[in-house]
Amino acid sequence: MNEKLNYLKKFKANILLTENTIKDGIFFTENIIIMAFIDRDIVDKNICINYMNQNYYVKNKDLINLDYGKRDSKLISVIYIKEKINFCSKNTLNDNSINYISELFNFDYGINNDELKGIILENMAMAYYLNNSEESIDNFKLSLLSYKLANSKEGEASCLSNLAKVYLDENNFEQALTYFRDSLKIYKSMFNEFGESSILGNIGLIYYKKGNFDSAINYLLKALKIHKLIDYKMGIASDYSNIGLIYLDKNNYNKALEYLEESLKIDLELTNIKGIASNYSNIGLIYRDKKMFSKALNYFKKALSTSKEVGYLKGESAALGNIGLILHDIGNFDEAIDYHKKALKIDKKIGNRSGEANDLGNIGLIYYEKFELEKALKYLLNTLKISQNIDSIQINIAALGNIGFIYFDKGEYKVAYDYLKEACELLEKNNMKSGLKNFKKILNEIEYNLLEI
Repeated sequence: MNEKLNYLKKFKANILLTENTIKDGIFFTENIIIMAFIDRDIVDKNICINYMNQNYYVKNKDLINLDYGKRDSKLISVIYIKEKINFCSKNTLNDNSINYISELFNFDYGINNDELKGIILENMAMAYYLNNSEESIDNFKLSLLSYKLANSKEGEASCLSNLAKVYLDENNFEQALTYFRDSLKIYKSMFNEFGESSILGNIGLIYYKKGNFDSAINYLLKALKIHKLIDYKMGIASDYSNIGLIYLDKNNYNKALEYLEESLKIDLELTNIKGIASNYSNIGLIYRDKKMFSKALNYFKKALSTSKEVGYLKGESAALGNIGLILHDIGNFDEAIDYHKKALKIDKKIGNRSGEANDLGNIGLIYYEKFELEKALKYLLNTLKISQNIDSIQINIAALGNIGFIYFDKGEYKVAYDYLKEACELLEKNNMKSGLKNFKKILNEIEYNLLEI
């Protein structure tokens, strides 16, 4: 392991040395990547490609035609594809990148095997990932098949992990856990610390979303330890962000802000647009919870403009929804509904079911506050239906509780009791104490009212 890390440090040091060789805005790491692959038995290929992705960038918009694919080397062909796709992913994030990646199938690399097909399909899936989850899943599954045919364990592990991330974004936690665990087994068998740390962090994120904060922190700290050991900045930023979110949910705002600002600092350094937008939004949520609405709105607007700049639709919908929350907070109900409906339109377009459920729920809550109970019920019942389909515990509980409260206000105590009781049972089953006391108080009041009838 020490020998491997020494090679990795040498590899990174050589990357840093080439930062002074920038010409016309182009920075390539050709010689370093080739050197790393020569030592590929010691330095893991995925780590090499990852560092290439961190340090390779193109300032001008014209894609430079590299001749790697013409060389009689499978490894150089892989690098060629990765650099081409890396340019598309970082600079366009739209249909142009998808079309370009499709054209890679017709390029003459001098070789023809399933591993290259797997790489192209996996990156096609990544191009779809931001805005079309169904197409992304289909391409990841095709890529996984190609990697299996090529007996490429590292490709298989990478693809399983990325497939799990799509399901995680959809709040399909059980499916995500299955793919993450399959990927983790492969990475451990390969002694791949980079892959292992990534999976540990994502499993931590699942436990966080399921409300199991202790297990979440345990996995995230394991991931953070490895990420720091190999100096993987994007992973460190992700770990900091997720730990910050846990502290936010625990209402420890100072600690949450500390971790999120550290994450934002790294993401800005890496020009990680998705991470930047996400951190802006999460910091905004802290200020919203602290009732500092003007400051929160400023961060949400930053998140919106950052997402729009690169066509990151999921980030755009999240920012629109958060702006809607602030407008709701300050009493601008009609304008808030407009923002939530804009977010809803995007989430429907990109197949973001959890986002769609949140949008519908937020609109329902505004109508509830306006005491338009039938409209509120319509939206919240749709939220409940989606949350049950995607197995989102938190959204499910919130919908059940709010529907119960509406029926209570309508005087339909038996119906209200059933919804609130189900919400309480889910809270207790998942060891989630937040809101339980309030739900039980209303249940006791309903029981008293039913006895009086």
